[in-house]
Amino acid sequence: LHVWWARRPLTASRAAVLGSLLPADFPRDVFEKLLGFERGAEHIVKTRQLMDLGLRVPGGFNTARAFKAPLRLDHVALAYSYAKRIWGEEPKVLDPMAGGGSIPLESARLGFATLANEYNPVASSLLEATVDYPFRFGKRLGELARKWGAVWESRVAVRLAKFYPERRFAKIHAYIFARTVPCPDTGYHTPLVPDWHLLKPKSGSRVVAWPVVDKKRGTWKVEIRTLARNADPPHPTYDNGKGISLFTNSQIPADYIKAKAQQGQMRSQLYAVALKRGTKLWFEPPSDDDLKALDEAQRELERLRPKWELDNVIPTELYPEVTSDPRPRMYGMFRWADLFSPRQLLCMGVLVEELRKLRPEIIRAEG
Repeated sequence: LHVWWARRPLTASRAAVLGSLLPADFPRDVFEKLLGFERGAEHIVKTRQLMDLGLRVPGGFNTARAFKAPLRLDHVALAYSYAKRIWGEEPKVLDPMAGGGSIPLESARLGFATLANEYNPVASSLLEATVDYPFRFGKRLGELARKWGAVWESRVAVRLAKFYPERRFAKIHAYIFARTVPCPDTGYHTPLVPDWHLLKPKSGSRVVAWPVVDKKRGTWKVEIRTLARNADPPHPTYDNGKGISLFTNSQIPADYIKAKAQQGQMRSQLYAVALKRGTKLWFEPPSDDDLKALDEAQRELERLRPKWELDNVIPTELYPEVTSDPRPRMYGMFRWADLFSPRQLLCMGVLVEELRKLRPEIIRAEG
């Protein structure tokens, strides 16, 4: 369900461990091999520099990705002997704020005694699964996780497929939503969008969602446009807490937005879909099927939610009043569940519910 967002790259984590334990005269070539570099650092740096200049390098780095390279036991033994020579005893590595566990994982893989600490309960759970379980249960754990994960995924997919309509000849890469509040003058819901760009590369064409407003009906949608080099994008409708109404172009005060949000009148509207085929990425307005799926997901959530709240399937606990980020409460999200859109919350609930159903089956089968 979750990968720790501050997880450090494994190769860099291994470098941090080895760099902390080894002396400056440790053989550089062995150090690089321990990091998984099949070629020397000079070759890698020069190749990277050529690529950054826009030059095509046949074969690229001509090497596998570093974190996939196996550790050679003779290299590990040499590192261990050098580290022991400096520290005078078996070295121990302590990571007092270990997060998702990249540093202790690499330390343990190298064979060093490793201690890890983490006070965040989510990260702590991930830390145990990342560092402790593989060493305790071995390869079989990964095989079982993949086996039962596939069963779990198939059951969830059956229940959720209709809420995510597919596109022919392309995969949906992302859904792009805007928060909306009632326009103070018309009452029509108007979007709060700080930037209408959908694609803004350093070089090449920019792509924007261009709002098209029907003032009589009180609706809006977008056209997907590619901008000329010097063309301006649509004006933002949200900046520094304040909004601009699409229907009147009048300013919407920050206090008004917060008040409407706290009254439960802030909504969200899907206005663009990112599609991908191979490496090609493009954007389209949402289809009728996309919008219908969102409505159906909301109705399904309303049907399931009373029981889910009783069974503690979704997080209905209050968002803390004392916090480093007061914005959820400021914008009407008083409970953790309020941070999710209806379809997101439906997905989370189905995932949890199906996992709970599957757990007894796993225990009976695996003991």
